Amino acid sequence: MQVNLAEFSKELPVYLKLAGAGEVVFIVSHGKPIARLMPPSDETAYLLSSPANAKRLKRAKKEIEKGNLTEIENIDDLDKLVA
Repeated sequence: MQVNLAEFSKELPVYLKLAGAGEVVFIVSHGKPIARLMPPSDETAYLLSSPANAKRLKRAKKEIEKGNLTEIENIDDLDKLVA
């Protein structure tokens, strides 16, 4: 389903209910997609739909299961870890 931004803003509760019922809502502005509202259960499937992303997520999951975690205080510190 696709809806323009003005309509989405005006009828937000309606679209939240639709997403909660399993509908994916694409929000467009000036004919271009700017956001996607989807049920929580679809997020994992979406993230895994990219083979490269799926590989990274599976590798991260294995590291977490092994207890290899690094806590950071600030998201900006993440760059230091991956550099």
